Amino acid sequence: MTPIRRPHVRMRAAAWRYSGPMVRWVVAPLVVLVGCGSRSATPAPASSAAAPGAAVARRGPCLSLAECRADCGTGEPCARLAEFHLHGWAGVVEDEAQGRALLEGACRAHHVPACQRLVSELDDGSPERAAAQRLLMAEAEAGCASDDAVACGALASERRDRATVERACIVGDVDACGQLLQKPLAGDFEDLAPWHRRFAALARARCEAGDAVMCFREASRLRLLDRAAAGDPELAAQIRDVTSDDPRDAATYLRAAVDLWETQCSGGWPAACWEAAGSLADGVWRDDARSRSFGRRACALGVEPWCDPTP
Repeated sequence: MTPIRRPHVRMRAAAWRYSGPMVRWVVAPLVVLVGCGSRSATPAPASSAAAPGAAVARRGPCLSLAECRADCGTGEPCARLAEFHLHGWAGVVEDEAQGRALLEGACRAHHVPACQRLVSELDDGSPERAAAQRLLMAEAEAGCASDDAVACGALASERRDRATVERACIVGDVDACGQLLQKPLAGDFEDLAPWHRRFAALARARCEAGDAVMCFREASRLRLLDRAAAGDPELAAQIRDVTSDDPRDAATYLRAAVDLWETQCSGGWPAACWEAAGSLADGVWRDDARSRSFGRRACALGVEPWCDPTP
C-alpha cells in the first residue's frame, strides 16, 4: 500500500491534533506502568470503567454549520460555530474577528474550553490575550470551586502544581490524571498504580459518552500494553493486577472511535473528519484507506490540508 502523506499545514486549533501527540499521550502511562510492577500504592478515589461494547452516545453537540447556528446561544454550540468562522469550514468565509467574538461569548457562558481556545487564538504579550487569560482563570476557578472537572482540568493546565492537578483528576479530568503519570509530577513508582486505574476509568467513561478521540486513545493505550506484554506472562499478569486492563479490548475501543467519527463526520462536523483522517494515517492503528476516505470528506467540508492530492 502506498504510504499516505500527512498534510503539513497546521490548524490553529490545538484541539485538532494528529495521532503523533496522541501516541505520546498514551505512551507515558504505559512507561510508568511497566516500571511500577506490582508494588503497593496509596489508593486514589475509585471510578468505574464503562464496559467495552456498552452503548455509545451518538448524539451530542451540534455537528453541522446549520445546527450550530441554530443552537448557538449556549456555550458549546457557539464555540463550535466559532471554528467554522476561524477556519472557513463548510463554505463559511474565514473571519477571525467573528470567530473570536463567538468564543468570548461561549466563554462568558461558562464554557471553559472556549476560554482556552480564545487564549490560543490571540498573540502572546497582547493586551487582548492578557484579558482573555484573566477571563479564563476566573471561569476556571469558579467552575472548579463547584467541582466541575473541565474547569479543574483547565486550572490544572494553567497552574501545573501537583495539588491542583491531583484535585482535577479526583473530580474527573482525564488529562490531569495523565499528568500525574508523567514527570515532573509523577512520584515514586509505587504511587502510580491507583492513578493509572483512575486515568483508564475516566478515559473509558469519556469514550462511552461519545468522545471519539478518547476511544482512539484508549484503543492505542491497550494495544501498546498488549505489545509490551507479548511473550511476557509475568508482565501481562502485572498489567492485569495493577490496572484491571484487558488489552484484548483494544479493538472494541477502536471500533467505537471509528463509529463515532463516522457519525460525526457524516453529520457535518469537519473536525471529526480531520481527527479520523489524521489518527488513522499512522501509528499502531494505521489504515490508509480509511484515512483517505475521511480525508476526502474533510476536504469537502473545507479542511484544506486534506485537499492536498500528493500521495
